Amino acid sequence: MTEEADAAYRAWLCEILDAAAVARLLKRAELDDHPGLVPALHHLAGHLR
Repeated sequence: MTEEADAAYRAWLCEILDAAAVARLLKRAELDDHPGLVPALHHLAGHLR
């Protein structure tokens, strides 16, 4: 994914998700052991604060 596409995707996710939803997704990713998803969700959560 290009940087531009990645930024657009993050912006779209920020519009449809709130911080609580990202926190729930992050907890689930950690519990289900999805190591690649955890950093991405931490990054997204940083944009929502």
